[in-house]
Amino acid sequence: MKLIRFNKEWQKWLLVVGLWLLSALFVTGTPAAGAQTIDRSATIPAIQNTLSKAVSDQNQAVPNQPDATADSGQHSSNVNLTNSTVEFDPAIITDPTTQNNFYPSQTINLMALIEAQGTGKDYVNGNVKIFLSKDIFEPISASDVSSSDFLRSPATISETDTDYVINLPVGTVPSGAHIGIPFLATLKPGKVHDDKTYQIPSKYYDSDNTLLFETDKFAVHALTNPPTASGPGVRTSLDESHWDNANKLKSAQKISVNGNGYYNNINSYTYNSQTEPGDYTFTVQLPTGDTVPDGGSGAWTYHPETHQLTQNVTIDTSSGQSSNAALGSFDLTIPAGYAAGDVLDLPMTVTGPNGKVSVTSNQVEVDKYQTPPTPTTYFSIDGSKRILFGTGTWNSDVNKISTDTPVISTIAPLSSMTVGKYGDDNNVDSAALASVTDTPQFDYPITQVAFNDTTSLSADIKQKLDQNKVEGVYNDNGTDKTVNLGTVLFGSPLKPKQADQRQYSSIKITFTSPVQMSQADAGRFSLNITGHLTQATIDAFKASQSSSQDYYNYMSASFSPAGSSVYTGTTSSSDYIRLTKDIPSVGLGNSGLTLSGQNGTQMLGGKPLLANLQVSAYNNGNDKILPQNGKLVYLVPDGVSLDSTDTADIKNLKNLTVQENYAGSGKTAIIGEITNATDFGTSNGWINYQIPLTADASVYSGSYNVESFFVFTNNNGKVGNKTDLSVDGDAAGTPDKYGLYASTNNSKGIISDKASFTYLPDRKLVNANKVKVLNPETNQWSEPVSDTGNNAFTNDKIEYVDSLKNDGLSPYQYLDVIGVLPHPNDVKINGGRGSNISIHLTGPINLDNDGYTVSYSTATPSTDLIKNYDAKFETTESDWSKVTMIRIKSKAGTVGIGDLINFTYPARYQTLTKMIPTPKKHRESIPSLCEPAIMM
Repeated sequence: MKLIRFNKEWQKWLLVVGLWLLSALFVTGTPAAGAQTIDRSATIPAIQNTLSKAVSDQNQAVPNQPDATADSGQHSSNVNLTNSTVEFDPAIITDPTTQNNFYPSQTINLMALIEAQGTGKDYVNGNVKIFLSKDIFEPISASDVSSSDFLRSPATISETDTDYVINLPVGTVPSGAHIGIPFLATLKPGKVHDDKTYQIPSKYYDSDNTLLFETDKFAVHALTNPPTASGPGVRTSLDESHWDNANKLKSAQKISVNGNGYYNNINSYTYNSQTEPGDYTFTVQLPTGDTVPDGGSGAWTYHPETHQLTQNVTIDTSSGQSSNAALGSFDLTIPAGYAAGDVLDLPMTVTGPNGKVSVTSNQVEVDKYQTPPTPTTYFSIDGSKRILFGTGTWNSDVNKISTDTPVISTIAPLSSMTVGKYGDDNNVDSAALASVTDTPQFDYPITQVAFNDTTSLSADIKQKLDQNKVEGVYNDNGTDKTVNLGTVLFGSPLKPKQADQRQYSSIKITFTSPVQMSQADAGRFSLNITGHLTQATIDAFKASQSSSQDYYNYMSASFSPAGSSVYTGTTSSSDYIRLTKDIPSVGLGNSGLTLSGQNGTQMLGGKPLLANLQVSAYNNGNDKILPQNGKLVYLVPDGVSLDSTDTADIKNLKNLTVQENYAGSGKTAIIGEITNATDFGTSNGWINYQIPLTADASVYSGSYNVESFFVFTNNNGKVGNKTDLSVDGDAAGTPDKYGLYASTNNSKGIISDKASFTYLPDRKLVNANKVKVLNPETNQWSEPVSDTGNNAFTNDKIEYVDSLKNDGLSPYQYLDVIGVLPHPNDVKINGGRGSNISIHLTGPINLDNDGYTVSYSTATPSTDLIKNYDAKFETTESDWSKVTMIRIKSKAGTVGIGDLINFTYPARYQTLTKMIPTPKKHRESIPSLCEPAIMM
């Protein structure tokens, strides 16, 4: 509603702003014991921030009268929408002259600009239509359009045969006002061409659907890229029969130019959604003397007269997908006399809709292939070893084994053999096994040595292997001693007597005579040594700080000449078993905190922003220690809160609460209890917690941060601990400045992350109204907040910080603001405000901009708010507590685009009569103080 003042000095009509800057005191929460009691039934709705009715020119023509009704039809004779158009969102695109270049599939931040010129009336109940060509733009949805207080209902999307249409049902745009409503549009691959502009027309209708104004002056400038191409080529060879003594071809030879010999994608072209669509011609110039035989051109067309190959292709990018398309091979006849190794260039050119395309050309190269001499094969043998628990696995949880769990070492002293040259003998084909030694590197008392019986070994070999002696070497007070443990036979394992079942540094089987084996016998003979871990070894690992421990075992086998075998040498191998134990742990997930809005991390006005924190859980499949009192805490900017209407996007959280001015930080905390503690009982997993966020009208456009913390009590886990979870040392993506972990078992066990988003609401002159409190114990002012939360106390000094920010698209040159201080039974333009106490100034208002004057009135405010402009205002007062109204007027200053003006009201929250006194050292919390509402 516009308020008109006649200034006798200027003899001009001035459009002014009626803002009730300290209009109401919100009361929320429950009073603490001993605190004053306030009737909460008189509280008013949440803050109403709307466009300040400022003007761009104080010499404008006479505007419409204050009693103009919102439903009156506005026609072209009295509404001036000149300069209304579509433009780029200046919060994202700061310099349209250099940044107006967009590729297909790229989303563009745009804005519907509605300017109701001061030479005309308010634009009331109109309809704005923005047209996006279906050929040029992807389909758009209502979620791509910001909400706005200036729309009487949310934007909708309709279609014509040729366009997608954004419909903006305008409520009231006051004359002299400039508002912008952000929306997103994405260029569509397929018909967008390089260096072309594409218009986005807009039309503006009145309430009777009469066209008032239209424009197509705004256009998006598009860019595309050419495809990338790599020409044909080949590197091949022909055997010696094709070459003369001078290494030249004896006769013409046909080769396939198929890309062989190259490691990159040659003979192809690559394109994606940003590639210029259309027809392209690929031309290859052949080397002099080379020809294409009949039927050998493949997908190419051979032109003998120009000695060229050509291929025409059409690139269609409408799918939006990337593609690497082959051009295909062709045959080429290389003439006689070609010298081996000569490189012949195959230059390729590509022309398309935008002229020549940069390409990579390749070559033809034919080499002389010489058959290499047959390499000498040398005699060699290998052995192998495998060690496992009796369960058949190489690793085991330490809590699942004991000294009764077998540990079996399987040895194959001759697992493979290559027949060949050894010394002067060119065909050694056997080796004679003299001994096998097993060398464990851990306490490993043995209980049995056994040959693995098999029918694949001859009886003669078995008989010779049965002739052996098994010895163990152990340490006795620093002295190595050897004990004869007996003989092991096929079908008759050696089981040492109890006294000999000790830890041996080695177990050696020595055969009476070396046993000769052929290549066919390789892998047929193996033996098992069975033992177990000692209790001391098991207990030592349990007590360690490690989550795993490996235990190695080595073997070696000696071979000596015997029979026809002349080989002397050894084989060796090793293996290990592993003990594990859980250190149940949690950390920050790979993705940490992610913010998802309408265009990546952009958040349009009235649209949700999803905040998702990912945490990891691992090494907890056995112990299944669960987080106790687990909760997620999201710290968001003042004015941002939980979108309670969007419950479908809440993941794994319940009992969500919102706490303004959390810990006096000036930020809002959104706290939720986790619902899925059992998910942490896993060997390895990712767990996600998500909430939807929304912002109120006090939040300016710009970049903001969100912090997220996973807090639980039992966060001090150590090895062997059965109660707490261990927290990764690098899990704190952002520090805890709020004391969230003070009551946990480990204040340093922080799991957190931080991410940023860009907020893009409708643009206007924004009124933000906040309050800050002086803590008398620290003499520090709190951050200005919309709500003091639990951080305001009886008799605290308070200051209201009101601000005007031109978050719009054009400067304002004149403002005249009246603020009516809250008092019982006060009013706003459309009814009572519901204030239930009075706020009194304790000093003058402070402004951070010298372009404005401040004056004060002690007159009783009129319920006819326009009449307050007739009250007497003075530049100072002798008794600040008697001030009832404040007036702020601009001088010659301009509220430029992005300018912020702050004015601070020192005040006191007056003590009520029914109050229980409390000692100063026990300051009692009062109901939270909210920001005063700006009522239009």
